[in-house]
Amino acid sequence: MAFVLFVAKKYKLCALGVLCGSKKCPAFASLRLCGSIRPSLNMIASLTSTRCPVCHALHEGDATTCGECGLIFASYAAAASAAPSTWNSNKQVIGAYTVERTLSRSGMGTVFLASDPQTFDRPVVLKRIAVGDDADALARASAEAQALAQLRHPAIPQIYGFFAEGKARYIAMEYIGGPTLEDRLSRLDPISNQIVAGHAYSLDDVLRWGEALGSVLIYLAAQPEPVIHHDIKPANVVLDERGERLYLVDFGAARPARQTTRLASYGTPGYAAPEQYRGASEPRSDVYALAATLYHLATDDDPSAHPLVFPQLTALGALGAVLRPALERDPAVRPDAAAFTAALRGLSQHRTARFLVAPDGSEIVDLDALVAWCSANWDVATQWLKADLPDQVTLRWGQTALADRLQTARTVPFANDDSALDQALCVLDPAGFGAEPVQLLADTDCLDFGLIKPPNAPEQRLQLHNPGPRCVQARIDLPDWLQVQVSTSGPVVRPQARLQRLNLPVARHRKRARPQSSIEPVLTLPPGTGIDLYMSAFKRPGRNGNLRSPIMLYIADVPQPLQIQARARYTRRWTEWIGQLIVVTFAIVFVALIYANVATLYYAWQP
Repeated sequence: MAFVLFVAKKYKLCALGVLCGSKKCPAFASLRLCGSIRPSLNMIASLTSTRCPVCHALHEGDATTCGECGLIFASYAAAASAAPSTWNSNKQVIGAYTVERTLSRSGMGTVFLASDPQTFDRPVVLKRIAVGDDADALARASAEAQALAQLRHPAIPQIYGFFAEGKARYIAMEYIGGPTLEDRLSRLDPISNQIVAGHAYSLDDVLRWGEALGSVLIYLAAQPEPVIHHDIKPANVVLDERGERLYLVDFGAARPARQTTRLASYGTPGYAAPEQYRGASEPRSDVYALAATLYHLATDDDPSAHPLVFPQLTALGALGAVLRPALERDPAVRPDAAAFTAALRGLSQHRTARFLVAPDGSEIVDLDALVAWCSANWDVATQWLKADLPDQVTLRWGQTALADRLQTARTVPFANDDSALDQALCVLDPAGFGAEPVQLLADTDCLDFGLIKPPNAPEQRLQLHNPGPRCVQARIDLPDWLQVQVSTSGPVVRPQARLQRLNLPVARHRKRARPQSSIEPVLTLPPGTGIDLYMSAFKRPGRNGNLRSPIMLYIADVPQPLQIQARARYTRRWTEWIGQLIVVTFAIVFVALIYANVATLYYAWQP
């Protein structure tokens, strides 16, 4: 009783609350957080409530599952009653180690910072695992510790030993001093229950750390019995004090693949792969957790707030495309650690390279070189723009705004591949390429079809040519007595010109010209290409004598249309003359008959 009163006075707790275990008494919160009191109060600890480490909901001390978020956790009451420990100068002693402070508590166990007096007070990390009285659980814990002790990797803290005290098992591991990757992210402070504002890491850091952690997963998967960490998250990734080396810590939940159980394989919601909830974890489960961790680092969007959903994945661009396969819910289609790390390495190499790699292997170091290459390789450049040119501009030059404008240029309504590239080059070089005039030349300014003798239709060829560096878009407007056929076989056509580029619906001539702003470009001529238009003249009913009409070509970005005169003459045949003579004769006779009848009636009525 004296000890209870001493505890109540020191921690400002009411003695009644300590003894009776009332849920309304604030004693429980302090008793639960104070690891040094709990081993000496086994009966009281069994009555205390447990707070979920994820949603912080309160539960009975013997609860194993959170009723709010579904987290499976080891009972705090069971862990508290694990072993009788000794005291040394007001510090708890566990085995040969002196506990300095509690680092963390979670459903996977409690982590202490301790010192080893036998090695000149070397700092160590103690991980406490509650296994109870189950003999099989004890055997599994020993086998797991033995497997973990064999691990040797620069990014894995060394395991010093495994020992038991009472019903708890402890793993002693190397202590890595330094911040965790969680420290700079937005997070909930469990003490103040307030959100601590943070920010995402740079893409370079995320890729570098992803490669380092991927190498750890490759090493774990290559063990005779593949080891699964089960709890990869930013809080378990530590940087050394100089910020140069990265360590994956908290291997207390790690298990060989064949020894995983539902409780043992469960990690942190949001980072744990779906199969871990079923106790069917495998090495690719850690790949999922690593991808979720990199997503959190790159976006500052905590996956634990919405498990199995990653709303900002698309916004990550190329990194999101690498993470997406690793976040597949089906582990069968998920890449293994080697493939995932290779994808991250490839993305990192693309980003560190400060030159673009053209489809022909050329290295492009600046905008001027890019515009020159695209102009000289127009056909290939159109496909490059559709493929990964904007992504390369983002990753290798770091110009996200420019890449977004390239993306916009290739999605302009009514644009085809050639016009999209023209717009993109204008974006890249507005003062150079964009200032070049749009040129469209015709081989003549007048087409004379001569005499139209039906049923024959005379034909004339109109050659159009684009001599400039810009792509030409135009709409052709024809008079109603002309028809047109398209050909790209003329002498001014480049060998690589294709008929698919030419979509030329015939538009009839209108008395009132269509406004330039509303003209839809239907004729596209890339730089240096040409086209042959074969015009056929034919007789229109009611049109006689000489025919003279303009052929209008409305060119995009050119205020004045290109105008070509078309003229022809039409001569009637003798059958047409006879027919018209007969019609006139009948008309005269009809008029004469009407006049005679009217005159007869008039004189008949005269007195």
